[in-house]
Amino acid sequence: MNRQKQKRSRGLIFTSEGWQKFQAKKQDWESENKSGIRCTLEELSELTGLAYNTVLKVVEREKGVDKRSLVKFSMAFDLELSPNDYISLSSLNSSDDKHAIKKVDWDEFIETPFFYGRTTELTLLEKWVVTDRCKLVTIQGIGGIGKTALCARLVKQVEHKFDYVIWRSLKTLPSLKELLADLLQVLFGESQLESNLSSNISCSLRQLISYLRSHRCLIVLDNLDAIMQSGAKCGAYIKEYHDYGRLIKYLGETLHQSCLLLTTREKPQEVALMAGEALPVRCLRLDGLSKLAAQKILLASNISGTEAEQNRLIQRYSGHPLALKIVAQKINSTSNRKIARFFQQDNIMLEELRQLLSQHIERLSSLERKILCKLAIFPEPVSFSGLRKEISLSVSSHKIIDSLESLSRRSLIVRKSAFLTMHPIINLYVTNNT
Repeated sequence: MNRQKQKRSRGLIFTSEGWQKFQAKKQDWESENKSGIRCTLEELSELTGLAYNTVLKVVEREKGVDKRSLVKFSMAFDLELSPNDYISLSSLNSSDDKHAIKKVDWDEFIETPFFYGRTTELTLLEKWVVTDRCKLVTIQGIGGIGKTALCARLVKQVEHKFDYVIWRSLKTLPSLKELLADLLQVLFGESQLESNLSSNISCSLRQLISYLRSHRCLIVLDNLDAIMQSGAKCGAYIKEYHDYGRLIKYLGETLHQSCLLLTTREKPQEVALMAGEALPVRCLRLDGLSKLAAQKILLASNISGTEAEQNRLIQRYSGHPLALKIVAQKINSTSNRKIARFFQQDNIMLEELRQLLSQHIERLSSLERKILCKLAIFPEPVSFSGLRKEISLSVSSHKIIDSLESLSRRSLIVRKSAFLTMHPIINLYVTNNT
């Protein structure tokens, strides 16, 4: 038993100091040779001459490699290792180093005992957060689509990969100063709070980034849209919260080894500018559930219907998980648990669902609302020129394009090649309320 345990602890990994040095060297190389685009694991394997699995061990820093491999990996980016840059796993496991102690602060974390589907999304997000080591990841989608549930499931799935995990909801509307003080209190600990905490936002940001460089941290900010302004362009913050854009930009651009995970109905302007498929800032737009996952929701709700009736219900509400749960409850209480009877009652847009979707519409500018009403006229996706004909010539094409971009970043419209259409459940709302 002891021999097996020792075997698992063999090998070397980067220390936090060594990893920070390597990341700086790699970033310099990527800026010079790849226009700042990050290397994939396959590219790292080719550059270093090491096997893919060896490279994976090095970057995950959970399983050790021999010194020769670590040196070879480092020298590929002109980094000469010093004794402070690496440590044996056996020494790390037997030490009382505070870096090896995991600290978790869930605050208003949402438990998800019943979770359906999203396997593809979870796999992709885990790749971004763990393997690709993205600095900033945003999960975006309309209300009730399952952003928080997906994020919670992801965090539980990857928490063992991080030294610190902190979950905060912005529904309580903390100022940036309050949030930073809260985060630093968790990271510094009560005993060091008085001597280390700064009341200056710039100083607090520098203190935060210092921790994010020396520790592998996962910070979740749930419901970012709570601090965004209604009636303005998508992603614009309420005046008192505009500094949050500074936080997002800072963590998205500055070198560190941690990850900021956001959930929001609206894509922040900073994320829109920084995000890209091969960049360290990425955004996942969440759509409805697959048919199989949606059927599991209906099955768990104990309502009855043929497969065709179930599919009709799922299609009508676009696989929207909260909408399906609301409808299933209504079928249970008013339709004798039968889907067919529900369709006979002509109450497709239920009040609870109307209230949920109206929150989106109330946040729109007057031009954005007008565009949605015009899109509702068309049964099929429409071209920009076709939509333009329906809007007064007094409104410039530039303003229409800006509003379409804003609606897209709110997840309310879908672009299909050169054509536009509304998100199906938003179309259902607009059609039944105009």
